[in-house]
Amino acid sequence: MLKLVVEKIEDVEEKYRDLYKRADDGKFHLDAEADPESKKKVDEFRENNVKLMKEKEDLQKKIDSYGADPEKVKEWQKKVQAIEDKQMIEAGKIDELVEQKVQRMRQEYENQIKALQDAVDIKNQEVSKTNNRLSEVLIDSEITKAVAGKVRAGAMADILSRGRRVWHLDENGQPVPKENDKILYGKDGKQQMTFEEWAIVQMEVAPFLFEPSAGGGSNDGRGGAAGKGAIDYSKIPASERLKMIHGEVKAT
Repeated sequence: MLKLVVEKIEDVEEKYRDLYKRADDGKFHLDAEADPESKKKVDEFRENNVKLMKEKEDLQKKIDSYGADPEKVKEWQKKVQAIEDKQMIEAGKIDELVEQKVQRMRQEYENQIKALQDAVDIKNQEVSKTNNRLSEVLIDSEITKAVAGKVRAGAMADILSRGRRVWHLDENGQPVPKENDKILYGKDGKQQMTFEEWAIVQMEVAPFLFEPSAGGGSNDGRGGAAGKGAIDYSKIPASERLKMIHGEVKAT
């Protein structure tokens, strides 16, 4: 069977080349009037094309009316694409069709990669939220035990908030106290600060959060009470505050 459109006239048997005319698009189109058989073929092509266009229009109407059903829409879109591909094949636009298919495959691949990356991002966000929540639960529990029986009524939320800014879980799930990204050490300067030591520091820098019996409240230069000679512990690094509280470093 003779093709309706060819890219190169050399692709047609020599005896049939006179039946083709070069069109404005640079391709060679079969001259239906030159051969009765060719005219029949062209007429069939036109009829088939009209039929395909009608099918395409019907499918597009279904897509527009059933937009709420993604699976159905996807199924009909594939049918529409198949019709368009068939039209291009019958029109002899093989190279263009191949290029379109390559582009569609590339786009589908990119969409799959993006969907996978989006799923990974969502999962990472969920894991991050879970880890943050776990961190809060574990740290809140340790802080609560360290200050048990010493907190003023209604002050626990403030104490927990202060603790969350200092304590964080490391990669092994162990709580680590940090201030300005530096690990805080206990009174010996070698081991990291414990929750109990951290609680003692809080009693000195924020005595208003604790019951008087637990926070000292004296005005001897170490306590948090206001008055002449009182120390502003908030301006002293945590490790030094702890040493001062234990009497190992004297305030100047």
